[in-house]
Amino acid sequence: MYDFLIKRGLSVALLIGFLVSLITIILFITVDPPTTGDAAIWNPGLRSATGFGMVCVYIIGFACAALAIVLPITNSLLTDPKKLLGPVAGLVVLGIIFLIGWAMADNSIHPDVKEFNITPGTSKAVGGSLIAMYVMFVITIAAALYAEVSKIFK
Repeated sequence: MYDFLIKRGLSVALLIGFLVSLITIILFITVDPPTTGDAAIWNPGLRSATGFGMVCVYIIGFACAALAIVLPITNSLLTDPKKLLGPVAGLVVLGIIFLIGWAMADNSIHPDVKEFNITPGTSKAVGGSLIAMYVMFVITIAAALYAEVSKIFK
């Protein structure tokens, strides 16, 4: 079973996702909401068949994402564990960048967002994520510039 999933897992996942998406689209097109009275206001609860289809799409999507992450890791663990050092190092670097951003972030809450019940911890996490995103953006631009400039001199 494991060999089958390694060889054909992506094809099976894409086929199942396509079929569920097709069924959801067909249900969405064929299920009509009421057109009179208070129920005429669009309400996702009125489209129970569509809601069921979307739940199936979410479940299958998350299952495919989990399999896409887990199967290569288990395959690498079984065949060549040294191949995992690169991705693990990348995750460690991303974690360090986030921790640096989190340490630099301020936990103050702007008066305009106090109505949304933002806590200082949430504010600090969002600020840290934004700083980490800015740092990764700058690193990406620098890497792209370095790659292009180094091609010129080769």
